[in-house]
Amino acid sequence: MTQNDNSKQNNSGQNPLRKKTDFWLETLDAVRFLALFFSVYLGIPLFYRLFGGNPDYQTYVNLITFLICGILTFLLIPKKNKRLIPFGENGKKSQSVLACLSIFLLAVGIAVLLNRIFAVIPWDLFLEEKNQYSTEKTFQIPFAVSLIGYGFIAPFAEEVAFRGILYPYLEKILPPVWAIFISAFFFGLYHGNLMQGIYAFLLGVMMAFLVYKTHSLGASMLFHMSANIIVTCYANIPSFYQFLMSIPGTVLVLLCLGLGILLFAYVAKRDKNRGEEGV
Repeated sequence: MTQNDNSKQNNSGQNPLRKKTDFWLETLDAVRFLALFFSVYLGIPLFYRLFGGNPDYQTYVNLITFLICGILTFLLIPKKNKRLIPFGENGKKSQSVLACLSIFLLAVGIAVLLNRIFAVIPWDLFLEEKNQYSTEKTFQIPFAVSLIGYGFIAPFAEEVAFRGILYPYLEKILPPVWAIFISAFFFGLYHGNLMQGIYAFLLGVMMAFLVYKTHSLGASMLFHMSANIIVTCYANIPSFYQFLMSIPGTVLVLLCLGLGILLFAYVAKRDKNRGEEGV
C-alpha cells in the first residue's frame, strides 16, 4: 500500500467527532479574523466622525484604516493563507514570473473591458443620485493619493479579508465553484451599491479563481492592484482614457487579454505537470 493510500485510509477513518471539532475551530478562526478586520475597518472612521473629524479628510482616514486593518489581519492569519508567490509550491522562479505577467495582462484586459461595458449601461435607471455620487467621489482626491490608496492599500486590505480569510474557509466546507461565487457575492455586497457591487462581484470571481488555481493570495492581490491602477489612471488622465477608447487602444487591450489567457493557461498546465511528476 502506498503512502497516498495510507493517508486516504487515515482520512476516511478519521473520528467524526474530530472532524466536527475541526470544522468549528476553522469556523471560529474565520469569524474572529473577519471580526477583527471589520471592527477596525468600521471602528476607526466611526470614532473619527464621532469626535468631530473634518469630513474633507475622511478619505485619508479611510485609507489609513485600510492599511492598519490589512496589515494587522495579514500578520495574524495562517501562513498557508498568505502565500504571495503564484504557483510557489511546484513552480520555479521563472514560472512565477510568467504567472505574474499573465495576471497583470488579465487584469488590464478585464478591468478596461468591464469599465467600457459598464460605461454604456444606463445606471441612472437603477442608482439613486447619492450612489452615483459615491462612485464618482472616489477620485476627487490628489492623483498620487488615489493611486497609492486605491491602487495598493485598498486592494491589499480587501484581498486579505475576502481571499485570505473568507475564500479559504469556504473552500474547506464547499466545492471550489461554490466557494468562488459565494466569496465573490460577499465582495460585491461589501461595495454597497449596484454598479460597484456587480463590478466587484465579477472581479471577485476572477480573483478567487486565481487563488484556487495558483494557491496564492499574491495572485489575487496582483490582479486587484493592477486593475485598480489602470482604472485610477484612466479616470484621472484624460489623454490615457482617450487612447484606451480609441481603436488602437482597444486592440491593445484585447491583445493583453488574449495573451494573458494563453500565458496563464500555459503556466497552469506546466504547474500541474510538475505537481504530477512530484518535481
